[in-house]
Amino acid sequence: MKVLKIIGKVFLVLLVIAVLAVGAWYGYQYLLLHTSQVAFDRGRVSEFGAWKRKEQGEPDMYIPVSDGECYFIMDKYVYYDVDIDDESQETLELFDDGNRSLNYTVGVVDGFPVSVTDEAGEQVDDFDLSGYLHDGRVCYEVYGVDPDVCIDDLSTVSFKYAGYGGLDENRSALMTHYWVHMRGIDTGKCDYHLSAQKYHHGSVGNYEEKMEWCYGAPLDNDEIVPVPQYSHEDYLCNSPFRYVKFIRHWDGESDIVAYAPYRETRTHIYDIELNPELDDYLFEPESLLRYRNHEFYKGLQN
Repeated sequence: MKVLKIIGKVFLVLLVIAVLAVGAWYGYQYLLLHTSQVAFDRGRVSEFGAWKRKEQGEPDMYIPVSDGECYFIMDKYVYYDVDIDDESQETLELFDDGNRSLNYTVGVVDGFPVSVTDEAGEQVDDFDLSGYLHDGRVCYEVYGVDPDVCIDDLSTVSFKYAGYGGLDENRSALMTHYWVHMRGIDTGKCDYHLSAQKYHHGSVGNYEEKMEWCYGAPLDNDEIVPVPQYSHEDYLCNSPFRYVKFIRHWDGESDIVAYAPYRETRTHIYDIELNPELDDYLFEPESLLRYRNHEFYKGLQN
């Protein structure tokens, strides 16, 4: 009898440990998926999340997407063929009611579309782009900018940005949230530091070496992984350099909102500093470890 009691107590202890372990694991996953992207400026993030395109007026500017910029147009009305009978190969056409979407990649030159391919990489010749174009170009609708302003003497810049998307009507899910430091903008040979905050990954990019160094804390155990780029064009396409075209027209006071009607996503660019003095160490891969905690950035700029 005593043996059974001992076994029962041991089993109970093991059960409690198992429950705690499972709870800790799910809590850790929740932390990664739901709070890791909000390491700073939580109030601003909440404010940005409430932004609605339908409540805004005419944008301040329509700015064409850059050549080679990677983006998608989502067709919400997609039909799927589903086999009913494997022997007869009869099919049933199902309408997904917009709950799923098919992505199309559009190639542009100077903002003008030159090609459309589907998710399989096949050329699509009959896709109607007219609803996504402004004066024949694929454009962002941009707020917080001035068409009479063009900041040409821009060599360095620091800014934060929060990107929103998701499946809800307002696309209010926070997808990305970073603090960015860039140099070499005036030469087009841009190096950058993309902040690594707490559980969020970050990266450092070097134009001359066509290289990105990525830090995937905490999943990569503080390892910095080099990711070579095939060309300088690929490097710039994958870097925060794409946001410079908005910042050059900044009105000097407002937050910038760049809304992409072709995929119904938006980016809020804020806390912009033009031509700050930046520590060279920011652009070394090791800085991803030193500056992965947000508070370490304070006082870094002169």
